[in-house]
Amino acid sequence: MTGTLSPDGKWLWNGSEWIPAPPPTTEEVLQQSASVIDATAQQYNLDPQQLSANTQNFDLNQDNTISEYEAQLSAQSMLTPPQVAYPKPMLHQPSQSNNKKFLAIGITVLLIGSIVFWLLSPSISPISSIHDNDGDGYADSDDKFDDNPTQWADSDGDGFGDNQEQGATQVDNFTNNPTQWADTDEDGYGDNQSAGATQVDNFTNNPTQWADTDGDGYGDNQSAGATQVDNFTNNPTQWSDSDGDGFGDNQDQGATQVDNFTNNPTQWADSDGDGFGDNQSVGAINSDAFIFDPSENTDSDGDGIGDNTDAFPNDASETIDSDGDGFGDNSDVFPYDWSEWADSDGDGYGDNEDLLPSGDAYIIFQVNSLEADNSQDYDFLSSPDMYMRVYLDWDCDENNDEILTSFTEYDDYYVNSNDGMYVSTDIDENEYQICFTLMIIDEDDSDDDTLDYVDGQGQYYVFTRYVSQTGIINLVYSSNDFKSVDIDISIYIF
Repeated sequence: MTGTLSPDGKWLWNGSEWIPAPPPTTEEVLQQSASVIDATAQQYNLDPQQLSANTQNFDLNQDNTISEYEAQLSAQSMLTPPQVAYPKPMLHQPSQSNNKKFLAIGITVLLIGSIVFWLLSPSISPISSIHDNDGDGYADSDDKFDDNPTQWADSDGDGFGDNQEQGATQVDNFTNNPTQWADTDEDGYGDNQSAGATQVDNFTNNPTQWADTDGDGYGDNQSAGATQVDNFTNNPTQWSDSDGDGFGDNQDQGATQVDNFTNNPTQWADSDGDGFGDNQSVGAINSDAFIFDPSENTDSDGDGIGDNTDAFPNDASETIDSDGDGFGDNSDVFPYDWSEWADSDGDGYGDNEDLLPSGDAYIIFQVNSLEADNSQDYDFLSSPDMYMRVYLDWDCDENNDEILTSFTEYDDYYVNSNDGMYVSTDIDENEYQICFTLMIIDEDDSDDDTLDYVDGQGQYYVFTRYVSQTGIINLVYSSNDFKSVDIDISIYIF
């Protein structure tokens, strides 16, 4: 045996018994069922190709597909080989005496049959109820068409037969309608259009149409696939509706239900003739928001002002921008100042000018690093007690307006950012330039001493600096004559 099929190809082993073998399926069916076969092979740990070859004989219901059950049955037949031989037909030879009996009986039957054949043969029988002139199996007395072997019955009596099988002639396609018989386009409606006829086809060569209620030459049937369709079955001036909006494509004079937008299903009328439709329903496209104003058609933000006029066509809360800064007058805190529009902290200064738009600004002078001259002694042979002092001249008129003093770092030549030596004060939100003097001082029991960080003459500098919202000013000075200190100070706004 080859696989689980018997040598004669008539029996198939299914893993438990021999069953009649169905015809083998095609390679195409196996390919289409590959996913099922591969999954079964993995389940039973079998080679997918071997299982596929074996499964060729397991399309048991012959539906041209391999089900999961059939694939599993094929796998079982491979895992459990045949335990018994396949069935074989038993041959029987009749005895010689039986042959003689059969011969005698045959001769007798032959004689009787000849007589019966003459009496019952429709073509030669003398009995009228048996004679069949056209040989169609119906006696002449019951055959409505005794000269037409393809017809015998005529249920509706219109002279056309009920038999509609291939090759039949004089066929009635409407066996219960005496006014119809022919159906050229085979749509179930008859070709006869005579007065009084029913089930009439007004389109005898179009199988998708038959009725034409408004008589415009286009059919009432609008089913999918139909041709010569009338989308307006009760309007003889319209038939086509390209965009399916219920208004017709025909714009001839006198036509009604006219569509001015034949390719737009959401529009049909255009009162002001600007090319935009009157329909403003939800989902409509190419709508005219101003159906009687040809200069406007769109109101993108729905504020009642057309996009051609609206300075903010996509913002319903704005229409005018007096200062042209791109911010509408309704939201512009400074509608006539092109450089400002917002005041986040409400202090009267625009965010662009405001040093701290989100609140009250402060200025800080912070020591990042400070190194005194460690070759010198301070405060009776010890390290210095240093602090920072800042003199602020806000209007730069050479008169100090404010003096700030930091804490003192005692007994140390060095200060860094972790020590927190700084001073801070409020600064006007619109300040743009400051003048200040910065000193490093050694605290003494008697008079404090100003430490020198300037090369050459002098001990300190007077500075003029510009500030901004994010401004950071770094001051780094290093004395080359080693007479006092090196400093690194940041000044910033917060």
